[in-house]
Amino acid sequence: MALALAVTGCRGADLAAIGDLPPGTYVAILAYADDTFVGSSGLTRVDSNGRVAIALDAVDDPERYVVYAYDFDAIDRLHGRPAEADLATIPVALAGTNGPRLPAPAFVGGFVPGDPVSQVAVAPDLTVSWLPDCPALLGFDEIGHANESCRPLVCGTVARQSGCTLDVETPLCAGGRLRGFVRGDGTVDFEPSVQFGACVSRATRYDAALSFECQGGFFEGSVCPIDVYSRAPPLAFEMMTRSTGDAEPIVGAQGVGGPRHLGGMALLDGDVVVTRFERPVNDLACRGVDTELLFFDHDSLLQTQGVPTLDCLRWLRRVPGADEVVGVYNDGDVGLARIDAAGEVVRTATITLGPNEFPNDVAVDPGQNRVVLLVTGVGDTPGYAMVFELDDLSFVERTADLGRTPRAATILSGGVIASIDSDLEIVYLAQGQSIAAYDMRTQCGKGSARDIIRHPATSRILVSMRTEVHAIFSLDPEGDGTCRRFGLFEEVAEPQALALWPNDPDLVLAAFDGTEESGHDRTFLAFAHVAESRMLPGVAEIGVGPVAELEVTRDGVVFALLAWSDRIVRAVYRP
Repeated sequence: MALALAVTGCRGADLAAIGDLPPGTYVAILAYADDTFVGSSGLTRVDSNGRVAIALDAVDDPERYVVYAYDFDAIDRLHGRPAEADLATIPVALAGTNGPRLPAPAFVGGFVPGDPVSQVAVAPDLTVSWLPDCPALLGFDEIGHANESCRPLVCGTVARQSGCTLDVETPLCAGGRLRGFVRGDGTVDFEPSVQFGACVSRATRYDAALSFECQGGFFEGSVCPIDVYSRAPPLAFEMMTRSTGDAEPIVGAQGVGGPRHLGGMALLDGDVVVTRFERPVNDLACRGVDTELLFFDHDSLLQTQGVPTLDCLRWLRRVPGADEVVGVYNDGDVGLARIDAAGEVVRTATITLGPNEFPNDVAVDPGQNRVVLLVTGVGDTPGYAMVFELDDLSFVERTADLGRTPRAATILSGGVIASIDSDLEIVYLAQGQSIAAYDMRTQCGKGSARDIIRHPATSRILVSMRTEVHAIFSLDPEGDGTCRRFGLFEEVAEPQALALWPNDPDLVLAAFDGTEESGHDRTFLAFAHVAESRMLPGVAEIGVGPVAELEVTRDGVVFALLAWSDRIVRAVYRP
């Protein structure tokens, strides 16, 4: 049905035909003379015959008009909306920068008297005096980042407020858009969304700019809380970076198993000790490659010494109570080695592995004074752990099988070993036997594990994983077994190494690396609040490529090993 439009004012009647607009559509007119705004109408409904007559007061004879058409529901649901008769008599106006605004029009067209209406692609927003003022939840032209961990995909969710209109978008997920209107009390009325479902405001949580929850859409039957944060300033880390050589970064490597320059890192009393390969090598394939042990001063990161060491020395761990490290080497034979602060090999022990078995991680148990070597299998060969005495590296036991490819291990209280494999099964081992097993896939979904630690304050196990949601997964296997997940929301990046934060027992420090979706390989540090199952706002960019090792001293000095970009980073938090 073509809309017949009659505009009456000081120069008489101007007529135009717009095109197909449904009955009930609200129409408003702006008048211009010499490209200057000279007047406007109120909002008038199109009648059942597709006609509308609009009265317009102008300070000068109009030379052209701009027609705004709004869907009936968009106007009818606005707060402060007056009676129908008053709508037509209260003129609309051009919206200011931060004030309340009418919703986006369904159609905008322009015409000069006697000519048909042609659609206008870009037009200024409008306001009207009866719209209530609303608070600026987000600053002008500010992007808010949404922290929501219920979605099965990484969508890079962001929010923008334009006047009293709030738009939430998912640039990495097609068709993801949620629109809401901010009320005077700061709550938001949301329109239904295919992707987000039905959403309602909720009391603001933590230090978020706004909070709401959605049900339906991607969230299916569950209720998903979403917190939108204003863009936080970078985390206040004072950083120092040192290259261990002149190699070019291996850009695009995504962590576990890829070729790398550096094999391991550990903190001694005065130095950071790092192993560097003669050429980039794959973790599992490293054999007989010349390796150097490099020492860097804790405070300045200046290199203090460099000595040749055992081939393919990796996975360095500090020996409790001694200024030494223990690690794994492969000079044709696989073995464990203890090395002192001068780079001298104190003790070695050769390890017999099968043809399809490779070392894959090392964990030290200070309570039992033992070292645990995680062994991964290839093909159908199962993995397992081997336990050695730290003092003389003598063999203690081989554990029960752990699955095909164990990824990482950590030590729990009482000498219990917790390992996670590529099938996301967490196994607890004591005295060589499996005492419990938990399949993360049941609660958390599929993914590839990167790191595993236990958070003492909550007794929860944290696993950094590469999945479709790039999240840290938190679970209490001995409690309710529920899986919680939280990922970086200010950048599209996947979690890598994890470390406890000594300055606040509620927090964990996590390293994140950019993904293919993000279009970059930048690396970030961020804090996670474990009990609240969320990432805190703010990130610190520290370099390029995945973080293979993350160490934090008792006084909160951070050391990160960027094994693929041949660099170590020292960072001190200055909040």
